[in-house]
Amino acid sequence: MLKKFKMEGCNPVGTPAEPGLQLSSNMSPQQDKEMEEMKQIPYKEAVGALL
Repeated sequence: MLKKFKMEGCNPVGTPAEPGLQLSSNMSPQQDKEMEEMKQIPYKEAVGALL
């Protein structure tokens, strides 16, 4: 699965985000270029494969 999503060089971590991290819409892509780049990343497919 790591090869399929081009993540074979990633390292495992116990907690993938800082404990207590509060996410907000300001952290999401704001510019058109950033939004287009994010559309190329298959997040839904990766989460579905993990489930």
